[in-house]
Amino acid sequence: MESHLTLPCWLRVNISKNAIPFTTALWWIWRDRNHYLFDSSNPWSNNKILHLIRHCSADYVRFGSEVLSLNQQHNFNSWSSPPLHTVKVNCDGSLYVHDCKAGFGCVIRDSNGLWLRGCSASLIEESVLRYSLEAYLITQTSNMAMNQDTRDLQAKIIDILHWDWTARIQLIQRETNSVADSMAKEAAMVQYDYVEWIVPQPSLVSLIRMDSPVLP
Repeated sequence: MESHLTLPCWLRVNISKNAIPFTTALWWIWRDRNHYLFDSSNPWSNNKILHLIRHCSADYVRFGSEVLSLNQQHNFNSWSSPPLHTVKVNCDGSLYVHDCKAGFGCVIRDSNGLWLRGCSASLIEESVLRYSLEAYLITQTSNMAMNQDTRDLQAKIIDILHWDWTARIQLIQRETNSVADSMAKEAAMVQYDYVEWIVPQPSLVSLIRMDSPVLP
């Protein structure tokens, strides 16, 4: 470390030059130190630490490239329709921490953006991630208990993905998920029980029309 630099300055300089390899190296050096403190009988070798740093850095770079590629291919400011003869399930969870209110919304649409079915409900305050997972599962199974923990929900999703069909789960921006987002917010604020919507709520019509390539 250069003698004229304070530690914060030194960190900022190196992060600005080589953010991914530098921060990854710091992370694994810290992990190695903790590992030694709690399990000194089985220390990591320098080669292992270097391997972990390189492997993790490569993963970050690859992930960044994939995100950049997706951003270049898609317009993330609007909903995109699924391929012909397939459906898209959009789910979202909404949490109002100060009001202790939460809910989820879910909508199924076809390749033309036409509404097929939806559902929404208010829930006790917990986790937005869990509400989004619950919304997805409710469209696939009708006997799910609402008080199962997130791990059970994830296990059910993994099981569903092994059914005899092709399914792909993707995290998207709120701007591209306006219908489910609006359903989740309304369910949280109005505080109604679980409802299946055969037709969309009036407040959603304009949002669906904006998303659909065929609706006037």
